[in-house]
Amino acid sequence: MILALVISLVGGGVTATAIVAYRNHNEVVKIDNNKALPMMHFAAMGIHGSGGYNRADVFKDYRIKSPRQRSASDWKLWKQRLSAFGSKTNYEKFLVQKQMNNTNDGTFAWGGDGTFIDAFEKGNANENSIRKLYMRDGVAVRQQNGYGFVAQILWVLIILLALISAFSARLSVS
Repeated sequence: MILALVISLVGGGVTATAIVAYRNHNEVVKIDNNKALPMMHFAAMGIHGSGGYNRADVFKDYRIKSPRQRSASDWKLWKQRLSAFGSKTNYEKFLVQKQMNNTNDGTFAWGGDGTFIDAFEKGNANENSIRKLYMRDGVAVRQQNGYGFVAQILWVLIILLALISAFSARLSVS
């Protein structure tokens, strides 16, 4: 048990270090940390409405040029939204509903929280046919062309394979 914990921590540390090194030294995409949205942006967005994407929050943060001011503004907004729940029980009810929204159909609420993906440029035939599975005119749409059904089938397969794996591991240990 301790060995598994140590391996997990070391593996996580190595992975995080590799990601940071790639982010800071990649030649493909230049990342400007002054334009990055702080974690509190996502926390504030996550406790508004149904807890999904909120385009108004994104535009508000894009208008604030200073990263410090952006972060301070998001902290203030998060505190306002949290206090608007009134009680811990109301916030807990919201969290339960948000969890149900995210996991009820296996798509993690795909297309249920706004139009955050702009239309893609035209691609080749394969790219376009794949995009049609989960988007309409470049916009994420709920239950587009059976995407929810495909996602549910994948989840059932994952669960079945996990159960088979657990059962086989139990047999081989004995």
